[in-house]
Amino acid sequence: MAGENRRKRAVIYARYSTEKQRPTSIEDQVAICRKYAEQNDFELVGIYKDEAVSGFYGERKGLKKLLEDAEKRLFDVVLVEHTSRLSRDSYELQKIIRTLKYVYNVDVIFVSQGINTERESDEVLLKYLSLADESYIEAVRIMTKRSMIAKVQQGKWVSSPPFGYEVKDGVLKIKEDEAKWVRKIFEMKYKGYGYKEIAKFLNSKGIKTKKGKTWDTFPVRNILTNPIYKGELTWNRTRWVKHPITGKRVRRERPEEEWIKVKVPELAIVPEDLWNRVNEKIRKENTRSRKIKSFLSGIVVCGNCGRKMAIDKNSFYCPKAKVSACENDFKINKNFLEHYVISKLKKTLLEEVETIKNEVNSELLSGELKAELENVEKELAKVNKKLANAYDLLLENPSEVLKLKIKELESEKEKLERRKEEILKETVFSNSEIEKIINHLDLVFSLEREEANSLMKEVLEEIKIKKVNLNLVEVELTRSYPEKLTIYNGCGGGI
Repeated sequence: MAGENRRKRAVIYARYSTEKQRPTSIEDQVAICRKYAEQNDFELVGIYKDEAVSGFYGERKGLKKLLEDAEKRLFDVVLVEHTSRLSRDSYELQKIIRTLKYVYNVDVIFVSQGINTERESDEVLLKYLSLADESYIEAVRIMTKRSMIAKVQQGKWVSSPPFGYEVKDGVLKIKEDEAKWVRKIFEMKYKGYGYKEIAKFLNSKGIKTKKGKTWDTFPVRNILTNPIYKGELTWNRTRWVKHPITGKRVRRERPEEEWIKVKVPELAIVPEDLWNRVNEKIRKENTRSRKIKSFLSGIVVCGNCGRKMAIDKNSFYCPKAKVSACENDFKINKNFLEHYVISKLKKTLLEEVETIKNEVNSELLSGELKAELENVEKELAKVNKKLANAYDLLLENPSEVLKLKIKELESEKEKLERRKEEILKETVFSNSEIEKIINHLDLVFSLEREEANSLMKEVLEEIKIKKVNLNLVEVELTRSYPEKLTIYNGCGGGI
């Protein structure tokens, strides 16, 4: 009998998702759950927290610890402020709840929603609630997409304008002070200049990208391959999908039949014939690049004469030295240099995590996703306005019908706020996530050489190998700024 009268042992689980949310969010959740525990005479025996992490289970140490302790039968019930704090994904939410209830005999109470999995009816309600939330969010996404397609078909522009253009009254126009540099980029590429040489030229002239940054190979290549410059708009080419492991959104290319192509000759900055010739040249260069022998090919240069270093089966060497036209007769082992560069690159990138995070997040939150975020924020503003009016009316006329309407509006507001948070969570990387990616840079060794080489060319300007004396060779990695790294010769004839 004593066991039957024992107070229920309760724990609280709280989480806030991103650095953009208030850390006090956790304190608020705990306070709400603590009050509920007191009102229902629960014995509070623990609090589990996950701070500044996404809803993805694999990243949540607090939730993992909670499940481990549930297995040890350390408590009888879990108090959570809202279902979204446990998981926004209906499949994952059901999985966690079923594990707690049917494996560990632990119930879950979602305090602000009044849902208790001990009641069979609430368990059914929970399934429908999570599915309804997902359906509502999907409806917002579809409406956003339809609106964007309609605007494109009307000749309207739906995202940030590319370099060489500006948006006036929703219509894309050529911006001549930038367009002249677009023409120069195409002319230089047609004459045989590489991406790096074009970027250096633009930087020497003080020209900035659309985002006000210096040029590198990536924006140059994007301009050269974007069909808008020949007067063809292509939209709906990619889509965002949630990665099943990281929980982040990643861009995937759609089938070509789903692309929306519109001929807009008035937006052509270069002749179509020139655009086609340049892109044929790029296609051939990409085909040739498949024969590379190292993912550092094309980046390593001789620090003594400036010539690009060639590569034989195992080593990089200066071709001029072979004909006695350069003093740099060192050979540097290919495998050694590849591992050395990755090691030093990781060290350098880890020192720039904040800058990299800001650039990546700025790039991710654009286009279709940016439009959806703007749409959600507009809907939120409308709902907040309706709520404010409803609250005022309630003071004058406290009717039950009005109370129900307010409850509906509050529910709608909550869903929109969760969707806004989800968009930011799925696209915005934290410092720790950027660090995790950098620390996995060694995976470059498992990529196809062509793919790895493209990645290295995005990150590195060049690697200089300079002979200093008979026993010393200097290796200099150049990114956005030079960083000199010295290697001593310890292998007799070379490294």
